[in-house]
Amino acid sequence: AASQPLQVKLAAALSNAGLGRDAGEAFETAAQTAAQYTPDQVLALRGQAADQYLRSGYMERGTALLRDVLVASGISLPGNSRTAALRSLVERLRFFRRGVAFEPQPPEQIPVETRVRLNTYWAGAAGLSLLDPLMADALGVRCLIEALNAGDVDMITRTLGHEAASEAGFGGRFFRRRNARLLRALDGATHAAGTPFAHAAYDRAVGISAYFFAHWRAAAEHCARATTIWREQCRGAFWEATVVESFHLSALAHLGEIHNLSRRLSGMLADADARGDVYGGTCVPGSRCARFATFCT
Repeated sequence: AASQPLQVKLAAALSNAGLGRDAGEAFETAAQTAAQYTPDQVLALRGQAADQYLRSGYMERGTALLRDVLVASGISLPGNSRTAALRSLVERLRFFRRGVAFEPQPPEQIPVETRVRLNTYWAGAAGLSLLDPLMADALGVRCLIEALNAGDVDMITRTLGHEAASEAGFGGRFFRRRNARLLRALDGATHAAGTPFAHAAYDRAVGISAYFFAHWRAAAEHCARATTIWREQCRGAFWEATVVESFHLSALAHLGEIHNLSRRLSGMLADADARGDVYGGTCVPGSRCARFATFCT
């Protein structure tokens, strides 16, 4: 029994070091041997394992475990792309109707089962974003709605920022106006949270929104700021930094800043390789920048 909390501490330390595959294995081991933990706690550990696998690019292993955790959490999954697209549409219509109002709650007052569900939703939304974007979108919007209902400010800053950037990517006057409203709401949630992670999430949302609007300089500046905060002030935020850095690199390519692009890309790929991060080493936007930088230099 004494070794079980130690196993969880080891898993958290590996996660904070960006060693996603090792952290996933450690969280799985902790879940299998944590005899003194409640079912919700065991489920949370398995969800953390799935999250670590997905974020570090071990998609098959992470997806299989995530599906088990989602089912155990009472979350049904669409069976194919068509039903996933329909689920995504329905969830977003629910969000349109609900709005962004929320009442912040202290973390200790949010039920454990609610936090487990939110973390599981978010693990799926983040980890499946490249593998199954329709499924990821449906899970992400559902996570946002439940986070707003629960008043979980930390999760609201993550999911609301993600939604603001997604709606910017849809294009058109309607979504441009909605993006502006969501960013204003996100600014309020960021100040309510008051953490470096929340501030980085805000810059990420602004930067990616600017990218989709072809405002390359603003995109580069906000994405660079988010990357710096996540790398220097937040433990274990390697996946978040990788995603936003890929947009930063692409913005630099549009600006013609090839030397800066090549320098940052080399550092990003070397770091991912050192940590065994398959996702960071093969991130789609990053790989496009790599081919562009190689061609130009």
